[in-house]
Amino acid sequence: NQLRITAIVAIGKIGLPARTAATPPLLQALQDPDPWVKLNATWALAEIGASTPLLAYWLEAIQHPDPELRSSAASVFQDSSSLLRKVFGSEASASTTVPLLAALKDEDSEVRSAAKTGLELLGTKALPGLIQALKAPEPIVRLEVTKLLGNMGVTAQSALPNLLQLLTDTGRYVPPSTS
Repeated sequence: NQLRITAIVAIGKIGLPARTAATPPLLQALQDPDPWVKLNATWALAEIGASTPLLAYWLEAIQHPDPELRSSAASVFQDSSSLLRKVFGSEASASTTVPLLAALKDEDSEVRSAAKTGLELLGTKALPGLIQALKAPEPIVRLEVTKLLGNMGVTAQSALPNLLQLLTDTGRYVPPSTS
């Protein structure tokens, strides 16, 4: 699949001029059983400006059992030149919070960072899920969610009672590996 994936990447780099001709085969690539093909097709469709929902495919990749695929999905999202963040902003909803909170526990720091960025982009849509996550069993999740809520400022004031409860939290934060 290396040639197919490389062709998909090349199409994505061509960008908007490729939209008309490339959209149908890239949409077909989203149905491919190879998760790498699907991830790259998701990126390329975002890059060419295709009008099709893509967020579910990225979320599938960021939750995949293959740690390399999760890391690659995170890299694509974190790339400042990628248009995938715009797709995220237009398609994300409060339900997007759940897979992103799960990704906060990932062993890979880039996956965790992409999850944090996604939660930040969700803003107040993520607030109910973030408040609930303050009770997560993992100290890393509670820590990262607390930071996110603090960065939201006054818009996160509904989290105050739950944040006050954390003042007695004795969970020990052990940083995950930095792979």
